[in-house]
Amino acid sequence: MVDFLINEKWTLFDVVFLYFLPALPFKLDKIVGSLAKKCSPVSGRVIISHSQGRKVLEQQLQQYPDIVVSDLPGQTNLQRVAAAHSFDVAEFVDKPALYLVVLICSGA
Repeated sequence: MVDFLINEKWTLFDVVFLYFLPALPFKLDKIVGSLAKKCSPVSGRVIISHSQGRKVLEQQLQQYPDIVVSDLPGQTNLQRVAAAHSFDVAEFVDKPALYLVVLICSGA
């Protein structure tokens, strides 16, 4: 997925921002695995956010089922997937009005 969107000539990224993850038609494991290949092992970060949080996302899922194809990952699942791809979960906020995750490359 990400492998096809990013020019191979570009250097590795220090930070990747994913806003509205549930609109991406890929499994979390595939997304994080692709980003692990594109993030700097020394300073790489992945920021996942949804500024209106899970409550609004549930409404959007009902309203736009062809666009919103998944839910926001819970902390346990996110930690498992992150660890499998050499990331640590540095921050996890899952409140009704804010969802925010910061993943850091384990080598950072």
